[in-house]
Amino acid sequence: MKKKGGIKARNDVSELIQVMASLTSEHNLERLLKLIVQSALDITHSDAASLYLREKDQLRFVITSNKTLERRMGKKVFESTIKAFTVAISKKSISGFAAYTGKIVNIKDVYKIEGKPYSFNKTFDEINKYRSKSMLTVPLINREGGVVGVLQLINKLSNKNKLSTYKKYDEEITISLGAQAAVALENVQLQDDLLKAHYDSIMRLSAANEFRDNETGFHVQRVSFYCELLARAYGLEEEYVKNIKYASPLHDVGKIGIPDNILKKPGRLTEEEYEIMKQHTLIGGKILVNADNDIMRLAQELAVSHHEKWDGSGYPHTLKGENIPLSGRITAIADVFDALSNKRVYKPAFPLDKTFGIIEEQAGIHFDPQLAKVFISIKDQVADVFERLKDED
Repeated sequence: MKKKGGIKARNDVSELIQVMASLTSEHNLERLLKLIVQSALDITHSDAASLYLREKDQLRFVITSNKTLERRMGKKVFESTIKAFTVAISKKSISGFAAYTGKIVNIKDVYKIEGKPYSFNKTFDEINKYRSKSMLTVPLINREGGVVGVLQLINKLSNKNKLSTYKKYDEEITISLGAQAAVALENVQLQDDLLKAHYDSIMRLSAANEFRDNETGFHVQRVSFYCELLARAYGLEEEYVKNIKYASPLHDVGKIGIPDNILKKPGRLTEEEYEIMKQHTLIGGKILVNADNDIMRLAQELAVSHHEKWDGSGYPHTLKGENIPLSGRITAIADVFDALSNKRVYKPAFPLDKTFGIIEEQAGIHFDPQLAKVFISIKDQVADVFERLKDED
């Protein structure tokens, strides 16, 4: 990278090194995308930036930031106006050209493009009363030389915040950022693919266990999605939301240790039989003990605790209130809701309104009252999952 103005160049390089370290250590896709865009804005002193990810022969727009419009509208309002779209990887658009050729596109004024195969679409500017001028579009190229996305910077600003143009120095520093961003994006994608494979394996094993219990494989899928929806609506971090989605299908894995004559009994269990049935929580805990990753540790926790009750009358340890792990409190609502709203050998399916009513009635008794309130507030989303993954009659 060529030097530029002594102290400033050193500061830029120092900032770039810090950003690269941050990109490497970030494993959440949403946070990574925001970090890439914000870092690009800061390092190049740009007014706006957008990021596209490659999906086969298209680019999918995933995130944008615009300092001018965010000041004018407010960040949340601005973000709410942005709609997802795709761009063909071809020479007809600026971002598509960068992805198609693997080359940087540096334009002084996007309203004055001449003799190029691509053109600039003014629709966004006209709707938002914004003037895009200088633009630097950089392909994100991975280790194998493939384009995984495109980073687009708009309106270079001078030290006095006047509109300027992107120089060779900006190209070089953005190429360095883009190369690290490409690696980070691929690493996160690989991690997500591994998690999806892990989730698929969990779902298949859990479904096999549920078939033994005269329930369908859809039970564990629904519980998984209900836990995900509730955790997110409760305001938990996305990492936890993802983990409980992947861990909760194992909530009843301990039933594998319960004899068939008890597990499959169509009538009411005797006291002795019920005591044996309750052991599935502890058996599940033993099966999942000493896990070496966050998902399986959470699975172990909720397998043991999802039959505890807020008032302390649950099992296996008669825990009360917030002494019950959060994962167990979330899974308890999801599991009971699904059991009530679907047919079992010992009961008919309850209508959804009645099921939601029971959850509400049991708030502060069986369930964490705040979690129950949040669950009721997302009943439309819960109903959507129920309809999509209905048991066959």
